[in-house]
Amino acid sequence: MGDLLVIMTQFVLKIALGNDAMRTKGDVVRALDNVQEQMKKEYSTIHGMKNECRKIIDVNGNTVGNWEVK
Repeated sequence: MGDLLVIMTQFVLKIALGNDAMRTKGDVVRALDNVQEQMKKEYSTIHGMKNECRKIIDVNGNTVGNWEVK
């Protein structure tokens, strides 16, 4: 039998820490809390989140990262 390629679903999150509103661990926690709230409000299953990249916004309204399920 040939090799079987298994592609697992992944949760990918990226946050850039270079701007003024993303310098402390509290800033990162706040951004993660916002991601959690998005997930709670918008989706009932992991499969409903697939293949959509979402922005992570800091307290100043700047995009500092993104997250997606792929």
